[in-house]
Amino acid sequence: MNFFNRILGLFVVVSLGACQDDNTSSELPDLRIYLDRFEEEASKRGYNLNLSEVEAEYVDRVETPDDSFCGMGFSNYFNNNIRRIEISTDPSCGWATMNDIQRERLFFHEIGHAFLNRRHDEAQLCDGSPLSLMTTRIGNTYSESNEKRDYYISELVDRVAAADQCIRFPQTFRTNPIFYRAFEGDGNWFFYSDNDNYTGEAGTPANERFRFSIESNNKNTENTGYWHRTFSNPNFPECSDVTFRATINAEGLTGPGVAIVARAYHNPVSATGAELEEYLFLTSEDDPATGKFSNDTRELTIPCFSRKTSHIVIILVMLPGTTGEAEFTDVELIVIEEPS
Repeated sequence: MNFFNRILGLFVVVSLGACQDDNTSSELPDLRIYLDRFEEEASKRGYNLNLSEVEAEYVDRVETPDDSFCGMGFSNYFNNNIRRIEISTDPSCGWATMNDIQRERLFFHEIGHAFLNRRHDEAQLCDGSPLSLMTTRIGNTYSESNEKRDYYISELVDRVAAADQCIRFPQTFRTNPIFYRAFEGDGNWFFYSDNDNYTGEAGTPANERFRFSIESNNKNTENTGYWHRTFSNPNFPECSDVTFRATINAEGLTGPGVAIVARAYHNPVSATGAELEEYLFLTSEDDPATGKFSNDTRELTIPCFSRKTSHIVIILVMLPGTTGEAEFTDVELIVIEEPS
């Protein structure tokens, strides 16, 4: 089954304006300056990049149907395989009065979207400063050419560059390893019905645990039915073990049965830009749960997690040709930190 096209339709756009410093310039520089500068910075870090095909244009306003922005990076502009950066000249954005470093920060942030396939990342270092230039708080990253600038550009090109920093993780995994447990009202879960060959429900029956169900009455299905959830920019300790776990119950499935799947993606950078790529696929489909069973717990582990990981997708699957109903409870993502 092709989960990639169904699950990860990632249209990466978004950007933020920057704060102003006192050292300002009223000119509008050629935006190619910043593309060339980024190539130079990448070269210092061992990357031979070619941004000559990236479009960079001034526009009056950068707008979407829901909002307006001071800059925007498109990794696939109008689905034409064009990488494009737009910078707004609207006075409210202040580009004309920014100094060079402010312009660089904003423009490099948009290169992150357009060329490196990066999404916004709000993780923090231990001192509370942003972990990445892909933060929406880019004014809190660096303000001059110094070691902070060196770090933020290195992390922008390669997420693993943050691994030796003191990172503020979302929780203390050594004492609380359960990073995520599925709950009612989590709107990040989606169901694929294969043109209504499957039905899926999520909820908490009276006095019972939250659960997902998948049901099919068609033994001739050719595709899977599944629930799926994506975790973007997972902020876990380097080389921790990340386990996807679920408990399955069924009164009587016929056919192949049900399973769980975990997929991990990264964005390897080539000379002409980064492309989303699956680097790990884990599944229990080779040993599916079928027939009648109670509290059958399945788990899959991503070993030695790497910060190169941009997305983790967890999936609850009913295999083609299966009939009956299965329920998934205690759906969890568990992070076991490497002993220090």
